Amino acid sequence: MPSLSPTMSEGSIVNWVKNEGEQVAAGDILCEVQTDKAVIAFESEEEGVLAKILAPTGSSNIKVGGLIAVLATPDEHWQEVAASAVLLSQPSTADSTPKQSEKNLTIQQPQSYRFFSMGPAVRLLLQSHDIDGSQIISTGPHGQLLKGDVLAYIANNQIKPVVSDQEKPINDITVMQTVSSVATFTDITSLNMKNAFAQRFSESKLSVPHQYIRATTRTNRLNELRTELKVDSDVDFSINDFIIKACALGLR
Repeated sequence: MPSLSPTMSEGSIVNWVKNEGEQVAAGDILCEVQTDKAVIAFESEEEGVLAKILAPTGSSNIKVGGLIAVLATPDEHWQEVAASAVLLSQPSTADSTPKQSEKNLTIQQPQSYRFFSMGPAVRLLLQSHDIDGSQIISTGPHGQLLKGDVLAYIANNQIKPVVSDQEKPINDITVMQTVSSVATFTDITSLNMKNAFAQRFSESKLSVPHQYIRATTRTNRLNELRTELKVDSDVDFSINDFIIKACALGLR
């Protein structure tokens, strides 16, 4: 599988233009590949015969560098090359056992600690080092426990992070999903581009400490302002636009 975009990590075969046993010249399109951006034609850089297709049309989630086909040179018998390609494509049993370093490591949940008025970064430090927050002297305003307080406590007591190879939830929230036994659905294959978007959105939330703030407000005057702006400038501003603007002004 070639890398057809700078951010491409895997691709899917949309369609094979060439068939097995067909002559291929340099520059000919071999197949169409769905990347994380778009469908791109994969052109051959060499001439020969397409001996064996190892990833047929519809194959998805193929890692970049993975074997999708074998091209025989003009001096080779393509059927013999195809027979050898089948053996090469079979996975080795020696690599089937996962390594210890590849196992998912999750943070062990601490036994107990008090939740002060603290930020998400402070909570993450307390959880990852299994520290009771009530044992730390807080220096923040109104007795707030700061990240520097926790880091100083960790350094003074030489506390190491607690890591477990068993999957444990960070909090006690259990997500329950109820599916009706009589419900019907249509399974639609998602595109690699949408999968990439979903992965980036998940990483932007899970890998960055955050917290939720809720507020109730009346938007009657705001909706009137949106209507006035649409009439004057012919631009349809959403409520999210005003919220983002307010946050930007508040963070100055």
